Amino acid sequence: MLFLVIFALLAALSNSISSIANKLLVRADGVAALPAGLLLQVVGGAFTLLALLVFRPVFVWGAWGYVLAVVVISLAGFVLISYAFAREDASAAGPILGMKVLVTAVAESALQGHGVGLGVWLGAVVSVLALAFISQGDKWSLHPRDMMRPGLLMMLLAAVCFGISDICVKQTIIFFGGAGWAVSLYLITITGMVCVPLLVLLARRGGNFCGISCAFDLRNAWRNIGVLCLGGTTNVLTQAFLFTAFAIGGQVTLANIIYNSRGLMVVLLLAIMVLGHGHNVEEARGRAYLYRIIGALLTIGAVVLALTVK
Repeated sequence: MLFLVIFALLAALSNSISSIANKLLVRADGVAALPAGLLLQVVGGAFTLLALLVFRPVFVWGAWGYVLAVVVISLAGFVLISYAFAREDASAAGPILGMKVLVTAVAESALQGHGVGLGVWLGAVVSVLALAFISQGDKWSLHPRDMMRPGLLMMLLAAVCFGISDICVKQTIIFFGGAGWAVSLYLITITGMVCVPLLVLLARRGGNFCGISCAFDLRNAWRNIGVLCLGGTTNVLTQAFLFTAFAIGGQVTLANIIYNSRGLMVVLLLAIMVLGHGHNVEEARGRAYLYRIIGALLTIGAVVLALTVK
């Protein structure tokens, strides 16, 4: 139990740092949200490919279907996260991702042939309240235009993607005999490999793709190599720590409750950067961070309700 808590908390901290790196990268001139997200996956995939060559864990071919599902679904989630961070403060969008556990709870109940428990409904109600706080700026507003901004909706869709992905990851780990670290290495490597041709395609097209900005200046990306390496490394560590926590616990429930503290960590880290050190990564000020801290705490409460109340 102690190691489960430690690995889940390490995953939460790594994810918080990765979120901030993502936000810093999409603010760089000449690097739009979509290529920025793909770049982070390619860098992370390069790191895990080296790890695979060193440790050489056995790939279990029986899990191939789940591996493919995780790669496709999680890649869609990563792209949505990149767009959310391009449109929103990371301290506003980050905590919303924790709502993926509500998706997991509903999906697992459906797969097991059980009805959705009272806790899920209570968690959903508290999640709406959490979203009201998370979406606030320095001035309080409950107008639907302010609460349901595109960036926040994109993060909600990302939460759905990662909730479904977690269920597939759980099955993959079972096939791999509980080797969560090996699963994370293969998944990140394959995702990075898939992102390479997509990145090349975007670089060739330039401008807009289906109305979406694809601006990608490799020289500007290289100038932000430190942010790229930080985001890629912490993304790898996030999944390695989280999948190990899944393997230790034998299920995703408790690990996800602890991992959900990442939303609070993101808000606190950014508040320190902006309010304490004057960094311009976000436009928010003191009152907005207070609202978002409350919202992050409510999100954690929603997850606890969904997973503990029957």
